[in-house]
Amino acid sequence: MTGIFFVTRINDNAAFAFVEKCAIPDKRSILADQIIRLAGAQARADCPCLLRRIVVWHAGDQREIAPLTNPLEFGSTTHPIPDAPPTDRIR
Repeated sequence: MTGIFFVTRINDNAAFAFVEKCAIPDKRSILADQIIRLAGAQARADCPCLLRRIVVWHAGDQREIAPLTNPLEFGSTTHPIPDAPPTDRIR
């Protein structure tokens, strides 16, 4: 597999549609693994590809984080999910 891969986060008010639910591993902090498509007209124009949304429980902050990434082939535990929410990282 070649190309550019990314991990980002989605705005809380972003509109998206679920395309597929993926299996999640047992005994992990992963709450959901979904293939999505952005639903807003401008977002679809800017990013027409499918995305992977992996919802993870962040025990340190006692909250969910949901990074988006573009590789669809990897399992949910293979994705580079951040250890800390993006708001805690240096910008």
